[in-house]
Amino acid sequence: MKKIKEVLCGLILVAICIYILQAKVFQSDNGRQIPKDARLVYEESTSPNKQYVTDEKEIVYYTIQIYQIKDKDIIISSKPNSPISGENQYELHYDKKIKAENVQIKWMTLGGSTESTKDDQLGLAQVSITENGKIIDEKIVSFVGKGVKAVTDVLK
Repeated sequence: MKKIKEVLCGLILVAICIYILQAKVFQSDNGRQIPKDARLVYEESTSPNKQYVTDEKEIVYYTIQIYQIKDKDIIISSKPNSPISGENQYELHYDKKIKAENVQIKWMTLGGSTESTKDDQLGLAQVSITENGKIIDEKIVSFVGKGVKAVTDVLK
């Protein structure tokens, strides 16, 4: 049983290394380019590991940016500084101007807690866009999905 665990840990480590290498060599943008006329409405960043690492180079940052194009379409963009996470974005069709006050971001761990621990770090952002106190859009953005997918693909 110990040998199986060692082999699985080795495979997971190899998968993560391959994924990081692939992400650095074949960097791609999962979303479309942000148009030049898009207005940055809101931006918020957090670090899931800043308090748990000693080397500043190991600090991971997750950033959510909310843009609006000509007071209509809204682009929600996630930008980590980690190649394991990768950038993602989605677009919301909306015909009214929004402000920073219309955006709320709740950072969560994979376990669903808003309190990060060394073993359960932040990896999700619940992005809510409201109008007059009513939610017009709410999505969970995952910063760990690609890393988890790479590991589970190897284990299949």
